[in-house]
Amino acid sequence: MERLILTGNNISVIHQDAFSGLNLLKVLKVNDNLINITTIPHGVFRHLINLAVLDISRNKMPLDTNIPFLYPDVTFSTLTRLQNLSMDLFMFPVFRSGFAALQDLKVLNFATCNLHNSSGFKLFNSTFENFSPDLRELYISGCRNFFLMEHGLLEHFPNLKVLDLSKSYVHLYQALRILHPYQDKNMSVINFHRISDNSINENNFPYSVIITEELMKYLRTICIEALDLSKAGIVDYQQKSLFSFKRPRMY
Repeated sequence: MERLILTGNNISVIHQDAFSGLNLLKVLKVNDNLINITTIPHGVFRHLINLAVLDISRNKMPLDTNIPFLYPDVTFSTLTRLQNLSMDLFMFPVFRSGFAALQDLKVLNFATCNLHNSSGFKLFNSTFENFSPDLRELYISGCRNFFLMEHGLLEHFPNLKVLDLSKSYVHLYQALRILHPYQDKNMSVINFHRISDNSINENNFPYSVIITEELMKYLRTICIEALDLSKAGIVDYQQKSLFSFKRPRMY
């Protein structure tokens, strides 16, 4: 067997030897269940030596969202051939050193996002430091609450080709600032569709955005195949800002 789809059941417990004998499995989907991923036994994935795709998203949320959420790095560390990982993003996420074993990981998809601006929360520069620097695609979409991001959040992913923050209310100011690691590089997709909302309207993050040359200083140097800035709160732009790309022939 190469594919096992267990989506949309009522699974709440995965036992230690649940995947015994499935050493040829390449795709495992246990999304949309009732699993608390912090209680998954450490060795549960040890038989899945060829697993390339794991979807464990849209499962059980933690009861207390104001304390660090420790992702079970030891549990995931046996998936050394994993290329595509989908899971939920919770408040105060901590991805410890075990995730460094996933050196083949190319796609990281936070399919459900439960972040919001409270208790001083932000995504820190160090949040993703233990993931593979060769990651190519990062999806943090659908966060329907504003939250803060430090400007160096993406520095650990120098080879990123796809960045999708669509429908995550991070505000265009923040989204443009975290692009600085990709100056003078090539990217396939930057999706900033609807990253602002009328619920966000304060001095530092106004709902109505005027694009300036300063705001575009990183984006304008990137060679992009597809760029989506729709519904991002843009009401006007200054000269030499929005359409003044340093490498227009590549855009």
